[in-house]
Amino acid sequence: MQRIATSRWASMVLLLTGSSILDATVNPPGPAPEITGPKTGKPAPGMFLVARRGFLNPYFNQTVIYLIHHDLQASYGLIVNQPGTTLLSDAVPDVQDTHLESLPVYHGGPVDSHMLVMLMRHTRASGLAFHVSADIYASTDLQLLDELPGKDRQGEELRCYLGYTGWAPGRLDYELRHHYWHVAEGDPAEVFGADTGALWDQLIGLYEPADSLEADMTGNPMHHW
Repeated sequence: MQRIATSRWASMVLLLTGSSILDATVNPPGPAPEITGPKTGKPAPGMFLVARRGFLNPYFNQTVIYLIHHDLQASYGLIVNQPGTTLLSDAVPDVQDTHLESLPVYHGGPVDSHMLVMLMRHTRASGLAFHVSADIYASTDLQLLDELPGKDRQGEELRCYLGYTGWAPGRLDYELRHHYWHVAEGDPAEVFGADTGALWDQLIGLYEPADSLEADMTGNPMHHW
């Protein structure tokens, strides 16, 4: 496991910006079918990106991404609906806390898949984490595992991910203009819930009722990368 020492969000932005952001060439999918669900919002930290039914890219098919950063320079997020089989003790062999050893590690995205990224809920900021939205913070500093309060040590308000998703400048806006994603209000209860694996099904049912699937498939499917 690669150890990453950073105590400020600016340091993490520099670290991630230097990484290999996924930036494949996409063919526009053509006109999107009419959607009868809630209005799509705008990207911002703390929002969900919900993959459209016709978005058949192997990295992001049926994914829900929780945005942790978005500005003109870059966008970063974590796939929150793909629980993995790896335990924290496997990802971080030297973890000392027995409460954390059996904590499951989620698949966070295809970029830097060896990197551990932690999401947590706190009532106050930590010098080892950066603020995302509301009471949610994120960090790549493994020292934070030694500083979590009791409830977090039991994994109730902590999620660990290997890898993340990243977009180069303007890339996410391009994908939104071509209807690859719905942007939904992120709910911490869903991010840290027990049944995150079903999150895409729950959200896509709101934004794209099942009868819109036929419209997607008879149009120009969004699977060309």
